Amino acid sequence: MKEQPWAPVRVALMLSNKLTQGEIELLVITMEEAGELVQACSKILRFGKEHAHVANLEQETGDVLCMTDLLDQYGLVDYEKAASAAEAKHEKLRKWSDLIR
Repeated sequence: MKEQPWAPVRVALMLSNKLTQGEIELLVITMEEAGELVQACSKILRFGKEHAHVANLEQETGDVLCMTDLLDQYGLVDYEKAASAAEAKHEKLRKWSDLIR
C-alpha cells in the first residue's frame, strides 16, 4: 500500500483529539528513554561491565525512572497501581527465575 504524505498529519490529528500535546510529548520521550535503556543493557551484554557501560546503564535507568514519575504526575499512570504491578512482577520472578531468592 502506498504511503500517503498526509498520513502522519492525520495520525497526529487523531491523537490530538484524545491526548494533550504534553501527554503526546511525554509518551514519545518515554518511548525514547525506554529504548535507550534497552540499548544500554545490550552494550553490557556485548562488551561487559566496563565502567562507561555501567555508568550509561545507571544514567538511562535514572532517565526512565524520571519518565515514570512524570507519567504518574500527568495522570497517565497511577503510581500505586504501577507499584502493585512491580510487586507482582517481583513475585513472578521469585517463582520463575533465579534472580530473586
